[in-house]
Amino acid sequence: MDKCFFPQIVHTWMYGDVEFEKVAASLREAGADGADIGITLQGRKNGPEALERTDLRGILARENLKPLCVTPLCNHPELDLSHPDDKIRDHALGFAVRGLDIAVQAGSDRMMIPPTWFSVRQSLHKSYEEDFARATDSLARLAGEASRRRLLLLLEPINRFRVSLVHTVAEARRMLDAIGMDNLGIAGDTYHMNMEEGQGVPSAILAAGPLLRCLHIGENNRKPPGFGSLDWKAVLGALKAIGFSGPLSHEPVFLYFSEQRVASDPEYHRYFQRLLGHGIKTLRGIMEALDDLP
Repeated sequence: MDKCFFPQIVHTWMYGDVEFEKVAASLREAGADGADIGITLQGRKNGPEALERTDLRGILARENLKPLCVTPLCNHPELDLSHPDDKIRDHALGFAVRGLDIAVQAGSDRMMIPPTWFSVRQSLHKSYEEDFARATDSLARLAGEASRRRLLLLLEPINRFRVSLVHTVAEARRMLDAIGMDNLGIAGDTYHMNMEEGQGVPSAILAAGPLLRCLHIGENNRKPPGFGSLDWKAVLGALKAIGFSGPLSHEPVFLYFSEQRVASDPEYHRYFQRLLGHGIKTLRGIMEALDDLP
């Protein structure tokens, strides 16, 4: 029987403007297996220009970490692959292509992207179908760029309050089918799935099947595992059932979380690292328990 082991990584955007060397050291101390390298549009330490000048691969290797995913954060309205304005879509596409190049630079084989920008105030530009068609066209172009770099491109379903398109695994599968390329997959998120998937997180994982190539980790309250009410044994069991190989990417954006405080307040930084460590240890223990089952 296959072992129930999925590598655990952490979204590095959560460290804000911290030197990448210090981020990597913190991930190692928390017990992570690798990093999900977050790229912000204008970050001093995690913007494209800063990361392009950083030896990401070497820094992670020295901490015995792997670069298992890269994620451009599309959290500005000009980073919207569904926008009616060609210039805005091209700008968003350019930012995403830089993310692909950073993935190559870091030695990662995949990048995650949402089909629209995300915020706390979301609305469609026109109709759902018109926005869907523009996003599909943009992602097809991006998938072509990813294919030329031999990278996987992953689409993340996000809850209705943060994005205007693609909230469920079924909607993600529809968009991937419309694009029709073989280097595409899904990056699920347990927090968003818990909100939007009517049959629950394990059922959504089973519905995603082999298309699921990354799973973002967050409790029902978006704390790390062990601080909420999600059934992690059922979640990991579903992953094992579909032959998932990882990674599990921790993104505990809990109530009042602040990446600025992680970067500037040493005590808060240590608190965040302890929470991460607890979540990683919790999942590792459940994986070991599942291995012991007949």
